[in-house]
Amino acid sequence: MFKVIVPKATFKEPEKIDSTNQQLIFTKIKDLEAGIFTLDKALKNKHKGKFLKRAGNYRIVY
Repeated sequence: MFKVIVPKATFKEPEKIDSTNQQLIFTKIKDLEAGIFTLDKALKNKHKGKFLKRAGNYRIVY
């Protein structure tokens, strides 16, 4: 189990997203907490060491 910390600046963004995509994003964040990293993509170049998780049309970088 992992602890996910979300910066304050990101709390305004979900208000602009429709409820279906909001639910999908929060489900993917729960997957990160549970340690489910399947289909995540490692980023390259200046973002080396970070990973990308897709949530519909949105991306979660961690």
